Amino acid sequence: MVVTYNSGAVIVECIAALDRSVELAGARLSGPPVLVIVDNRSRVRPEVRDASGRTTHRVLLEHNLGFAPAVNRGLALVPGAERVLLLNPDARLEPRALETLLVEMEENRAALVGPVLVGGDGRPHGRSERPYHSPAREAVTQLAPCLMSRRPYGRRAAHTGAARALTGACLLVDGAFLRAVGGLDTTLAMYLEDMELCWRAHAAGRPVRLARDAHCGHALGGSSGEANFRASTGLHLMLLAARLEFIRRHQGTAAMLLARSLMLLGAAGRVALCALAGEPRLLRKHLVAMRWALLCGRPPRWPLPA
Repeated sequence: MVVTYNSGAVIVECIAALDRSVELAGARLSGPPVLVIVDNRSRVRPEVRDASGRTTHRVLLEHNLGFAPAVNRGLALVPGAERVLLLNPDARLEPRALETLLVEMEENRAALVGPVLVGGDGRPHGRSERPYHSPAREAVTQLAPCLMSRRPYGRRAAHTGAARALTGACLLVDGAFLRAVGGLDTTLAMYLEDMELCWRAHAAGRPVRLARDAHCGHALGGSSGEANFRASTGLHLMLLAARLEFIRRHQGTAAMLLARSLMLLGAAGRVALCALAGEPRLLRKHLVAMRWALLCGRPPRWPLPA
């Protein structure tokens, strides 16, 4: 399943790579593949050619619902799916990647399996696997970012494949598990649905696995016309709000308030640095984040202003 938003520049290559990977994984599939494309009210609707051997469903939403609600709309079209692959439009599965993901899921009875995300040079890029959000992690993020781990996955995942939280950029999910938890969590329109899904899998006693031999190319922001939390103040606040909600839900209100205080301190520090450096655009962004952390800490109204 692919959720699109202004993704016309990248989705054709995404689907072409997916089709190649599906073809090579044919013997591992339990039936003919079904491609579901859900478009979140793009300015120009994506055009994807039909291909022999697969069924294609297109869902053209009248409003931008966000990622999780859009995925759940698409799931309604494949209610009995044995496995569901969530794939960003800017993701490129390598030819044998899907086969490797399927083998990893079968051999470990995993609820979720993700690949190693790689850049154009084939090296690990971004965070394929990561720890859960907590006040301790927020303290490092906000006050000592130089101490943040830059590893694309943790040591345990690197050695054994046992993962904590995977990324939804490319995520193979057991269909029965996904139906049992009611699909993706829609508390927020964007961000950390993948982490919440991994949490629920662990809580249910189901393995979450990083398939270390499966690679998938991924470019941050390419799936939404280069809009991402680094470039957009609104999406930045949405991500911060998602972290607070995750911490509140799993560690309590006191932990959430501590994390929010740390966000306030971090934003204030960045405001001071940007003022000294003469960076007006970043200064405005961090001023908004500081005011947001001080006054409310709630997610921005969705959809965000254009």
